[in-house]
Amino acid sequence: MRSAYFLFKINPCKIAFFKFILEGYDHLASLTILDAKAGLVKIYFHPKNLVFIQDLFEVLKEDLSLEILETSVSLV
Repeated sequence: MRSAYFLFKINPCKIAFFKFILEGYDHLASLTILDAKAGLVKIYFHPKNLVFIQDLFEVLKEDLSLEILETSVSLV
């Protein structure tokens, strides 16, 4: 199975909420916390869900202070 990922910097206080949102969408993506104090997280997902995930990020980016640092997919 192929997977894609995004590496994010997020407001550390919002990590649990972000994980809850991703799991609430029928396990849309798997979140791994790399550095909780710095707010560094990586999410893995199936590439077919890219458009949905990008739309979700667009809605949440201001509330969660999301900043994409690295990705394994090309952004359209």
